[in-house]
Amino acid sequence: MLLIPRPQFFNAIVIVSILSLLIIKYRTVHTNSKYIFTGISILFLLLAAVQKGTAQDVYQEQKIHGFMYGITAGANFATIDNHNFSHYFKVGANMGAAGFVRIGGETDLSIEALYSQKGRNTTQLTGTNVPGLSFIRMYDRLNYAEVPVMINYLDDLNDHFGVGLSYARLLNAVESLIPDGNINLRQGNYPFNKDDIELLAGTEVHLWQQLYLTLRYQYSLLRIREDGPGNFTSPGQHNNLWVLRVVFMFN
Repeated sequence: MLLIPRPQFFNAIVIVSILSLLIIKYRTVHTNSKYIFTGISILFLLLAAVQKGTAQDVYQEQKIHGFMYGITAGANFATIDNHNFSHYFKVGANMGAAGFVRIGGETDLSIEALYSQKGRNTTQLTGTNVPGLSFIRMYDRLNYAEVPVMINYLDDLNDHFGVGLSYARLLNAVESLIPDGNINLRQGNYPFNKDDIELLAGTEVHLWQQLYLTLRYQYSLLRIREDGPGNFTSPGQHNNLWVLRVVFMFN
């Protein structure tokens, strides 16, 4: 008989439910992204179902040493927000290193160093501020070096629930906007800002031994660009993304 620890199983159910709601809400997301989202959800649900109850041991380990570190890898599901264009998700890498330092009681401070890909991607016909003009493709790939800092609460199973800020430095950017008419957009005249600060909130659920699952939401506090090419978009664009990844702790 397979015994499923109820707290871990419940956390996994919550995460999968959130992801399912996202897919339904943003049903304009590319079909391949839907498959990726659903597949990852099922995978981590299965991992949570076979959790062996070692969370308390890991929790005691962190209480003794006061510091944990590890590596992380996963995906961003991103869009660029303004008043006209949203709900178009781009899948990008999210990978790097993470450390957790106990600062007192049931609270710790987490610091990460990440390579993070953001942007947007859609091939659906999208209207603009200009009557009769639409985009048949919108693609942005923004590659960042990112440093998130969070304050986290730890429960008895060593799950983390936290909020914080992230500083990101733009490494490079690629943009392709294709209108359905003969319009010269002069895309190179509208560079993205080099610096971005984002508000973030999320959870890291202990799955099995040294393996954790992260679900996080991030949104830019600063504009990543004042105006889009051709002024067809409303002023003030922001990164808007969900992060889904695994973290492997070494100690």
